[in-house]
Amino acid sequence: MTTPNEVPPLKPGEKIFALAFVCRQSAAFAAGMVGGAIADHAGLDLAHIVAGVVAGLIFGLLLGWVYAYIAFPTKSGKVVVVRVGRTALPKSFLVAFLPALFGAGGTAWLAGHFALAAAVSVPFLIGSAIVASILVGIFFTLAAALA
Repeated sequence: MTTPNEVPPLKPGEKIFALAFVCRQSAAFAAGMVGGAIADHAGLDLAHIVAGVVAGLIFGLLLGWVYAYIAFPTKSGKVVVVRVGRTALPKSFLVAFLPALFGAGGTAWLAGHFALAAAVSVPFLIGSAIVASILVGIFFTLAAALA
């Protein structure tokens, strides 16, 4: 018997997702979106847009790894997981949105401090980071609820 604050144990074969994994992936996806959007808005050619997406993915993955390490540290081989389904919606949105905002914001900040600063306005940098974070947060939330 479980108390109201206790979660029943997982059963074999039950669908779950690891929150640290969602942190890393959402930050990478959002940063890749922002990297591509910034390169496109700056008027660069397709090769540079792809390079912006790849650079954003790598930078976002690194930022997401740092965020996941701080937010969900693994202790003795145990990871924090959530069951897939409706009950995962509130937790999964925050777990996807905040690292996505961290990764996208970091990518926008990095692009704003380099050569693209003259070609892209600050409101576009901020707006693209926010929009990418919201879209990625919604995507990962729906994936957690419907997987």
